[in-house]
Amino acid sequence: MERYREIIPEWEKFLRFCYQPLPKTLRVNSIKISPYDLEEIFTKQGWKFHRFDFCDYGYEIVSNHDISKTVEHWLGYYYIQEASSFIPVLVLDPQPEEKILDLCAAPGGKTTFIAQLSRNKAVIWANDIGFQRMRALLSNIYRMGVTSAVVTNYNGLFFPNKVKFDKILLDAPCSGEGNMRKDPRRLKGAEPGFIRNISGIQKGLIQRAIDILQPGGILVYSTCTLAPEENEMVIDYVINRRNVKIEKIDLSIPHAPGITKWQNKNLHSDLVNTVRIYPHHLNSGGVYIAKLRKLS
Repeated sequence: MERYREIIPEWEKFLRFCYQPLPKTLRVNSIKISPYDLEEIFTKQGWKFHRFDFCDYGYEIVSNHDISKTVEHWLGYYYIQEASSFIPVLVLDPQPEEKILDLCAAPGGKTTFIAQLSRNKAVIWANDIGFQRMRALLSNIYRMGVTSAVVTNYNGLFFPNKVKFDKILLDAPCSGEGNMRKDPRRLKGAEPGFIRNISGIQKGLIQRAIDILQPGGILVYSTCTLAPEENEMVIDYVINRRNVKIEKIDLSIPHAPGITKWQNKNLHSDLVNTVRIYPHHLNSGGVYIAKLRKLS
C-alpha cells in the first residue's frame, strides 16, 4: 500500500481502518419488505442497528448473530452488502423502463439493487461468465424477487452489439486491493504484473461497453481497487479513443476526488470529477467510480 501514500489524504487514518474488521452491513430489499417492517424484525431479534446517512435502504447491524443465517436473509428481505458497494448503483440512478446492462454482474448485489431502485420496472441484462459465477447470480436474482432481469453468459469483451442500452454498469474485474479488510493478504498490494494484465482487460471491457451504449447514455465504471492503472488511467485511456465525457459525480458522502497525475504522468483534468472512496470514508472497503456520458 505504500505506493499510494502520496495520493491518499489522511494516510494514517486510512491505514488504521485498513486493519480493522468490517462492520456488519446490509441492504433492505424493498421489493419484498419495507425498511420500517424489517426494522421491527431487527428489534424483535435484539439487533441494534442504524440506517446509513446516504441511503434509506442501508443499515449497519450490531449483533453477535451471523446475519447470513436467518430466515429473513434466506427469504431475500435483505442483501449483505458493504456500504461502499451501494455507491456505483446510486450514481447510475436506474429508472423504470430503461434498458440497463450490468456487464460483470455476479454475484448480483448491484444487479438486484438496480432492480430495487427501478421498482422492478426497468429491463435489465445481468451478464457474467463462468458456471460458479452464473449460479450465484441466478440464485440471488431469484432470492431477491427480481422479475425485471434476464441473465446472459457472454464474455464482456465480446458482448453482442444487438441492443443499445440507456445505462451500463461496468463493475470491472480488478486486483481487489480495496478488499483488504476482508482479506488481509491484500494489504501488501497487488503484483505489478497482475495490475498491468487486468488493466488491459478493463480497457477492453470499457470500450465494448461504450460501443453498445445509446448516444446520450450513461456508463458507470467502478472497481474495488486503489491502483490508478485500473482506475483513472483506464478512464484517461478510453476518453481519448471514444466520444465520451466525464460527468461530475455529486455525492453527499465523504470521498476523495480522482487523481490527475500518477508517477510523473499527467492525466485528463476532468478526472477530478471521478471519485475515490477509502475505508475510513464509510467504514467500508475501497472503491473507485467514474461516470461517463456517450456523446455520439
